[in-house]
Amino acid sequence: MANDGKEFERLVHLIERSIGPGAALEHDVQLPVIGSLSGRTRQCDLVIRTGSKPRETITIVEVQDRSRPIEVNTFGGWLTKLDEVRAQHLICVSRHDFPESIKEAATVRGNTVRLITLKELDAEFIPLDFFSMTFEYDHFDVTEFSEASCGPKTSEIEALGIRDAYEALKSRISTINVNDRLWSLDGKEFLSMYELCKMFGNVPYGDGEGDGEISFNHDEGPALYIHVDGLFPRVALDFKFHWTRKIIRKPMSVLSYEQEDAGPLAWVVEISHDTPKGPISFKAPVVRIDEGFRMGGVQLQMPPDYSLGLFEITKITSEP
Repeated sequence: MANDGKEFERLVHLIERSIGPGAALEHDVQLPVIGSLSGRTRQCDLVIRTGSKPRETITIVEVQDRSRPIEVNTFGGWLTKLDEVRAQHLICVSRHDFPESIKEAATVRGNTVRLITLKELDAEFIPLDFFSMTFEYDHFDVTEFSEASCGPKTSEIEALGIRDAYEALKSRISTINVNDRLWSLDGKEFLSMYELCKMFGNVPYGDGEGDGEISFNHDEGPALYIHVDGLFPRVALDFKFHWTRKIIRKPMSVLSYEQEDAGPLAWVVEISHDTPKGPISFKAPVVRIDEGFRMGGVQLQMPPDYSLGLFEITKITSEP
């Protein structure tokens, strides 16, 4: 998928919200050009409003997520936009250092323009009192399963008036994809065979593979229901399956959100991994407070039917 910069914009939105939790933030905003007779507007990646009218302060944030530094012409266009919408501040965010010409132009504007880079830190530059996170991803898969034996109580099917609908569904049970959500433990939340295997298959935690078995009955143990025509009759279900499991652990990386001549304003904890079913990405801004650090919102991407394990959190301390 082509990078359109929107993910980076959303991340900057999270960071700025963490830095100024009392401000009002808007993403992808059309601000009016002051004095335009035609009602012209300018698009702004992010708008931050602080205070209240008639002393409201407006900051526009422009974000560039490209493989090269911001060019002077791009920066000049942002300055023109700042003047046209008559905002009080402009924040420019890039993954690369700014050219000296842009730094000089920003200095001329004084406190009006702020230049910020978001870049990955080497381990030796991470604050000593920062914390460490370990990503743990449980890659569990069902590679095959035997023909399922499934049956509700005939009296319940008759009472619900869904005999024909159930018989049609029953003929498809053995060919249903393991990710199809037909099952439920409470008649409300849907589950797949994949999830049933993970929850009730007695699969040991850790790397390996093997054979498992699922068995539910009508009268004892956990109740299992199947979705038929909007109803949930209780069913007995038996099937065997083959599983594979791999536990993946990866350390975090830390990004620094640094303002020119002011140093880090925030950090971003980032962990990513490409799984066979799609990418997993976890990003969370962190700001320093008197008691230590505060984590803001989370930007999370992951495949459906997958869960992200809890992170281990420990203090980083200097060695004696």
